[in-house]
Amino acid sequence: MIDPAMPMFFGGAHHLAGWFTHGLPSGGLRKCAILLCPPVGHEYMCSYRSFRTLARGLAGRGFPVMRFDYSGTGDSADPADDGSLVPVWVDGVSLAADELRHRSGCDRLAFVGLRFGASLAALAASGRDDVDSLVLWSPCTSGRSFVRQTRMLGAASAIRPEDLVPEAEGIESVGFMMDARTIADIAKVNLDVGPPFTINQALVLTRRDGVAEEGILAAMGRDGVDCQELRYDGYSAFMTTPFSAILPKDPIDKIVDWLDERYPQRLPASDAPPEDVSRASASHVGSLRGVRESTVRFADHRLAGVLTEPDSPSDNPAVILMNTGSDHHVGPHRLYTPLARRWAALGFPVLRFDLGGIGDSEADDSVPTIDAYPSTALDDVRAAIDYMRYEKGYAQLILGGICAGAYHAIHAIRASDAEIQAVIAVNPPLYHRAGDPFTPDPYFSDVAEAKRIRSSMRNLAKWRRLIGGRVDIGYTLSVFRRRFHNACAQVSTLAMQLANRERQFDSYDPANLFREGTLVHVIFNEGSREQIFFEYTLAPRLRRLSPPPDVTVDVVPGADHTFMPIRWQRVLVDLMTERLLQHRSTTSQPDIVATARGAQI
Repeated sequence: MIDPAMPMFFGGAHHLAGWFTHGLPSGGLRKCAILLCPPVGHEYMCSYRSFRTLARGLAGRGFPVMRFDYSGTGDSADPADDGSLVPVWVDGVSLAADELRHRSGCDRLAFVGLRFGASLAALAASGRDDVDSLVLWSPCTSGRSFVRQTRMLGAASAIRPEDLVPEAEGIESVGFMMDARTIADIAKVNLDVGPPFTINQALVLTRRDGVAEEGILAAMGRDGVDCQELRYDGYSAFMTTPFSAILPKDPIDKIVDWLDERYPQRLPASDAPPEDVSRASASHVGSLRGVRESTVRFADHRLAGVLTEPDSPSDNPAVILMNTGSDHHVGPHRLYTPLARRWAALGFPVLRFDLGGIGDSEADDSVPTIDAYPSTALDDVRAAIDYMRYEKGYAQLILGGICAGAYHAIHAIRASDAEIQAVIAVNPPLYHRAGDPFTPDPYFSDVAEAKRIRSSMRNLAKWRRLIGGRVDIGYTLSVFRRRFHNACAQVSTLAMQLANRERQFDSYDPANLFREGTLVHVIFNEGSREQIFFEYTLAPRLRRLSPPPDVTVDVVPGADHTFMPIRWQRVLVDLMTERLLQHRSTTSQPDIVATARGAQI
């Protein structure tokens, strides 16, 4: 099923990104429109697919639905000033509500919010008279508690605590940053005592293994709200990572059924706004300083993405960025969004799009998890290449990605007849999918782990964790025991192993990954399995090829696989930009290098 949602930008200078679904007209459209308010930070990434599925479920029942990104999140623009984001986010909810009323023709709204998105929905609803109901899905009723949880998650996920920003500046958690002013405003939120609830009815969804939200239920009761609490299963299975998140069918079904029961009234066909009017009024193009952005669909409306282009024409090649794992087109930790805008400001058009089954491209909601290496991936990449070449007129292209995106970028070199000028590949697992000729030997994993452990031995913080009993000593010893065993085995069977590996590679010559005239820039974090595999097995073989392929290799010490800490994200963006600028047109501005060096993500 092709997703009927219309991507758009709205809010004028706020440049907010949204997706509006008119509602499937069978049986008539409902008289109430639904606004979905997502969580923030890492939870936003984990829940993206769930919100898209929820929107489709509500639209299937005849509800006009809109989901959107707050300022500084997803595809939306970053706020213009450096103040607290909380009032900006609350204002964003109201802007989205106004947009939803305009597009749907409904004068009654229901807000559905997840985690801190539920808090923002409640705050925004208190200042409006058109919000009839709230659905609060695992709400963060206490801002202080949410701040504490965010801080703990950031500390637990950090490989090296010293990589995180100083706490005086804010909280860095799983690649996302909230500054001190935003944290201070979040901490003031307490839904158990306010704001006054002016809605008529509410549903509070609480995880079955959590505590009852008695405080907010009591507060709503005092304000005369008809409130119901339901328990649900599956929270921990979907609020984990985008790659491993399992679609939470139970709470989605409960929300759809509750709204379906509460709003049975439907608009007469004569009163419903024609769908073509709503579609025609959609703004698919937004303007930012120095660049313009368009929401795009291609491949028979099956694939979706965002195209960021320079305001002025440029002869530079265009870039196509591909999904990292199951992260949608904003990239890991939202890295692709500012990266695309930075590159467009330097004169390079950038398309960041979703492979089929990921993000906003056609998906199968019956599948519980997302495949980061779908069998149709190369077909989708070819479709993106054809879109940029034939519909947008960009003859020269550069492909890029991180992890799975890097894999698809490299494998697409020979899968298309287009002129691929270069590939920028970060930590590519060159042979990964089922059916690839090479399955990485456990040897390479042990080499990578041994390197990581040796590096940790030089880290004072790691020794403190060891003394405090927070390190699995048995696992560490097992890694070095396996390394010793492998070394002994290699002495006696080296020739056999080399012969077996050669035969394994002969079934698919790695030279077929590359093509003369395409420069491949590979970037690794030091000690990664991908780097170890490349260094020990692939690089020697590539050097024996005649002529050797055009490959550059950069190794970044101290970073993790997806360059999660903010400081490493900046290092990666600068390095990728440096490699990109090697391919700028000779007619580009002469000071473009200086501009790139001074820019910040």
